[in-house]
Amino acid sequence: MPRTAGWMILLSAALLAAGAAKRNGRSGRPAQAAPAALAPRIECARLADSGLPGVTDVPDFQEIPGAPARITGARMVAASGTAPEFCEVTGYVQPQIRFMLRMPARTWNGRYLQHGCAGLCGSLRPPAFPALSGALGGDFAVAATNDGHEGATGEDALWA
Repeated sequence: MPRTAGWMILLSAALLAAGAAKRNGRSGRPAQAAPAALAPRIECARLADSGLPGVTDVPDFQEIPGAPARITGARMVAASGTAPEFCEVTGYVQPQIRFMLRMPARTWNGRYLQHGCAGLCGSLRPPAFPALSGALGGDFAVAATNDGHEGATGEDALWA
């Protein structure tokens, strides 16, 4: 499976859970006001029902061609410090890429930031919301993966 498959499923989950909107490109156009936040289309906790028998109102992420995924948990997390209220989604892209996706509950405007991992990866570090020009980037959906393997530290290369 291509390495990008994990990122595609994370982006798909973000779009399905928080709604989608068309955006104008920025090249050669005057600056525009920030777009309004998108309302969730699916309740956060319901994302964990994906793929369960009899569930028809939540997409089955296991049916994504080339990147079948399973949601193992979804919960709302209250705002604290510099983080907005968000939906935290955990799961894996088959066969073994674990991921964590955090989607702002009230401020998402369609932007997405994929976090990298240090060293040789091998662990799943919770992604942080970015600070932009000193302001919280709580309008981004953020995600991280373990790149498909588990290691004791970011320097464990036994998987290779």
